[in-house]
Amino acid sequence: MHIVMDRLNTLSLNCHGYNMATALYLNRICSNFDVILLQETWLSSVNCNKLDNINDFVSVHTSAMEEKLVSNMFTGLPFGGTAILLRKSLGACSYRIVTNNPRVTAVRCQMKCREDLVICSVYIVRSKTAR
Repeated sequence: MHIVMDRLNTLSLNCHGYNMATALYLNRICSNFDVILLQETWLSSVNCNKLDNINDFVSVHTSAMEEKLVSNMFTGLPFGGTAILLRKSLGACSYRIVTNNPRVTAVRCQMKCREDLVICSVYIVRSKTAR
């Protein structure tokens, strides 16, 4: 399946933790966008299904929480996690790209009569030594 689009309306949002307020906000504005890029979701692989409740969107999520959860070290704030929410019509012709990086989520969209489009949501942490 291929999709034809003249343009993609895109939103990028640092969630500072995906919660009920974030979900309500996204459901309120999602009709204006085709692609929503999320950073700092703070979701694990177990609870990332919360992203599936955005109207007319499919989600692809990468967790940065797994290492912390496996180590049983629950000190400090959660961190990271990225996601891409795609309008279902776009999601039907899209495939996850494995990045092997918990701070990058990527998908490949097959566009009709055009080159394929790669969409990425990236969370970059500024190094303390870079200051």
